[in-house]
Amino acid sequence: MFFKRHLSAFNIYIFLLILSISILINSIVEFPIINTTIYLFLHLLMIYLGIYYLSQFLFFIFFITGIICDIFLLNELGPHMISFMLLALLLSQIRKTILNLNPMKIILIFSLLYFLTLICEIVLSFFFFNYNFNIENIKMNIFIFLLIFYPTFYFFSKIDKLG
Repeated sequence: MFFKRHLSAFNIYIFLLILSISILINSIVEFPIINTTIYLFLHLLMIYLGIYYLSQFLFFIFFITGIICDIFLLNELGPHMISFMLLALLLSQIRKTILNLNPMKIILIFSLLYFLTLICEIVLSFFFFNYNFNIENIKMNIFIFLLIFYPTFYFFSKIDKLG
C-alpha cells in the first residue's frame, strides 16, 4: 500500500533519469554504443518530461541534469546546462500548443526538438570549448535515435498507465 502510493509515473521517470545519468557517468568504455544509447535516451526522457510533466520543479531538474552532464562528460560547464534550460523555456512556451496536436504531429515536433537540442549542444561545445564534432557521430546518433524512438515511447506509455 505504501509503495503503490508513491509509485507515480513522474517518480518512475525521475528514477529513470537518475539511473540514466548514473550509467552515463560510469561509462562502459568497451561498449560505446551503450553509452551513446543511454545518452540519447536521457535526451528523449528530458523532452518527454518537459512536454508532459512540465512544472517549476522540472526546471531545477533540467538545470541539475545539465550541470551533471557537463561536469562528467565534458569536464566543463556550459553546453548541456544551457541547452536543457533553453529546452525547458521553449517547452514552457509551446507546451499547450503541442498537447493540442494529433499524435503524428507530436512525434514530429518531438523529433525536431530532439535534434535541435543535440545541435545546440554541438554548437555550444564548438564555440565554448573548440570541440570539433564528427559527422560519423552524428550519423550514429541519428541511427540510434531511429532505433530507440518507438520502443522508448512504448515504454513511456506503459509507465504513464501506472498513474
